[in-house]
Amino acid sequence: MSQAPPWRVLAERVVVQDRFVDLRAERVVTETGHVLDPYWVMHLKDWVVIFAITPDQQVVLVRQWRQGVKQWVLEPPGGVIDAGEPVAAALRELREETGYTAQAARHLGAMFTDPARNTNRLHVVLAAGAVLAGPPEREASEAMAVELLPLAALRPALFGCGLHMAAAGMALAAQP
Repeated sequence: MSQAPPWRVLAERVVVQDRFVDLRAERVVTETGHVLDPYWVMHLKDWVVIFAITPDQQVVLVRQWRQGVKQWVLEPPGGVIDAGEPVAAALRELREETGYTAQAARHLGAMFTDPARNTNRLHVVLAAGAVLAGPPEREASEAMAVELLPLAALRPALFGCGLHMAAAGMALAAQP
C-alpha cells in the first residue's frame, strides 16, 4: 500500500472558528475520482486525562456534568492542552479539578479521538503518590465531584466514554 494520501483537498472553507473549535468544510476527491463535498473536519486541541493513584491505592476520579449527553459522567480528571505539555497539563488539571497533587507522573501514550473527522489526540498520564493538597480550583463551567475508587475496582467498563475506557486499559496495563 502506498503511503501517499489517496484523497486530495480541492477546496476548504472555515465554517466556525473560535477558541474551542475550528470546523472546516472540505471539498475532496478520492483516488477513484469520487468528490465528497462537504467533508467535515474538526481541528481541535489535544487533551489529556490522568489516572492518579493515592498511596493507599485509590484512583482519583471526577463525576462531571456533561452538557452534550445531559448526564453526570464518571471520568478521570483532564482537559485541553497545548502542544508538548501532556504531563504538566495533566498534573495541573488534577490539582484544579480535584485538589490533589502527585509527585511522579508519566505519559503512557496518545490516541486519536476520531481520526475520520477530528485532528486531535487524547494523551494518557499515570501518576503515583497522589495526595489531597487543598480545595479544587475549578473553572466556572465545571460542575463535578471528586470520587475515590479502589485501584483493584478500576475497570474500563466504569466509564461512559470509549476513549476513557481505552485510557483506563492503558493505566491498568502500566501497573506493576
